[in-house]
Amino acid sequence: MFVAMKVLGSVLILVSGLLLGISCSSRLAGRCRELDCLDKALLHLKTEISYGLTPLPRALQVSGEVAGGLVGRAFSKASELVGRRGGMVPSEALRQALSGAELAALGPEVRNVILEMATCLGTSGRSEQIALLDATRERLRILKENAADDAARYGKLYRHLGILGAVVLVLLLV
Repeated sequence: MFVAMKVLGSVLILVSGLLLGISCSSRLAGRCRELDCLDKALLHLKTEISYGLTPLPRALQVSGEVAGGLVGRAFSKASELVGRRGGMVPSEALRQALSGAELAALGPEVRNVILEMATCLGTSGRSEQIALLDATRERLRILKENAADDAARYGKLYRHLGILGAVVLVLLLV
């Protein structure tokens, strides 16, 4: 009976260590997915501004719907804040929309890139906004490559550390 309890406890510790490693690894992969959504939103926003001549609140809303994910919801929220009667300026609306805890996984550097872009969004001419969106997408492309490298390198490391840490704990307890 006592041996069965030890085996059951050991298995539970191993499974929890494995799940902890997978959880940490999936956060890195989630960051890559959200950066893809952000790139998609910015590309669609550029299209709406350059070809559709869409007003900014509607362009943010449609871009958020196209992008999906947490970033899409943030763009939709910013659209609501800008589009209200007596609404906010785009930079403040995006700052408020990006302040959610669920978007913290993107990191402060991505947030800063978006907020720098938002300061000129809606306040300059169409060609300046297109150039700004292109520059922002280029900066995000570099950050996305770094995030993909981190996910590939550290994702595997977190999974292995989770299970190895659990094995060490089992060995110490047995």
